[in-house]
Amino acid sequence: MPDKEKLQQIVDDENSSDTERAEAQAELDANHSVPETAVDARLEDQLLFEYHAASLADIQHHDLHAFCTSLKFSPAAQNLYMRWLSVSPVAQSKLKEMNRHLRNYLLASYDTMLARYRASLDRGSDMNAENREALAFYRNWTDSCVTPEELKPHFREMIAALSARCEGHHDSQSR
Repeated sequence: MPDKEKLQQIVDDENSSDTERAEAQAELDANHSVPETAVDARLEDQLLFEYHAASLADIQHHDLHAFCTSLKFSPAAQNLYMRWLSVSPVAQSKLKEMNRHLRNYLLASYDTMLARYRASLDRGSDMNAENREALAFYRNWTDSCVTPEELKPHFREMIAALSARCEGHHDSQSR
């Protein structure tokens, strides 16, 4: 195993290839106890240097992805990516858009589930299957970040009621 200083020289050397730097950084990350924040700071500095950016918010997604891929999305690279998501105006906009689409999907799924449930009630069907489907829906969505806060108490009440009805006891899987 190369010593820490030689690996760090490779990481810091502008003449080293991206692959050599990534391999050296991975070796440093894997075999030396460097505080995570120091590794993260070095990776961020390296990223900013390579892409001539003033801050992490200035990095384009494709550049960040290429950089993290060269590091095989190591834990330190994943931390860097997550920090970029929190500071990039483009990422923030995309995250808000995804949240909106997921919330719309949740509400459409909720409407569909309620319509099927009501139709089964109107037909006088055996409600066991519908109760189980509704219970699964509520369990899956109760703690989701896209579920509106005002619906969460109702979802928890429905889990308790449907669990008692379907399973004959209170929900032990409730989150």
